[in-house]
Amino acid sequence: MHVSHTQPGRALRLALLTLALLAAACQPKTPVTEPRPEPAPITVAGADALDVDTAYTQAVEAFWSARYKAAAALFESISRRQDDQAYRARALFGLACARLAAAQNQDDLKAARDIWRQWEMASVGDPAQSDPRMLSPFLQNDRLLAPARENREARPLLPPKPAPADADLARRLQEKEKEVLHLQKQIKALETIHREIQEKKKMGSQ
Repeated sequence: MHVSHTQPGRALRLALLTLALLAAACQPKTPVTEPRPEPAPITVAGADALDVDTAYTQAVEAFWSARYKAAAALFESISRRQDDQAYRARALFGLACARLAAAQNQDDLKAARDIWRQWEMASVGDPAQSDPRMLSPFLQNDRLLAPARENREARPLLPPKPAPADADLARRLQEKEKEVLHLQKQIKALETIHREIQEKKKMGSQ
């Protein structure tokens, strides 16, 4: 008698389970949207395959798009190429600016300062090739260069601390920016004089 009662109960449960599965199979399925794959980050190895002009153009575009890691990878690739020293100096300048703009802590700043010194040693040619505007993202980074508002308001009576190495770096960067701007003005003035001389020569020949 025990077996005769158990088998109908088991059969009923199996029938209900089968109906539930069939009902679920008939429900319309919600389409699943596949996530778009993120673009692969630019690596130094990938940047090495580009020619210098293309790599530099893409590096500058990445920098002004605030993609500082991609810009740094491209600039670093160019800086390791020894066949064009002028491009190498420009790449070191761009690499230093990209690292400064992306700096999050003191270690990042130290690494950027090391690259900046490499640029100083490599920039023996025309300094006007370096765009001083690329320092703007770093110089406008209040998180690194200015004390937090909470600290200023919470400790108004504390004596001012001596300027840290980062503030000294910012001062040196501003001085370099002024030097570059001055040289650019001189170059423009010389170009204007040269153009006027050429125009006078043309008028005299006529």
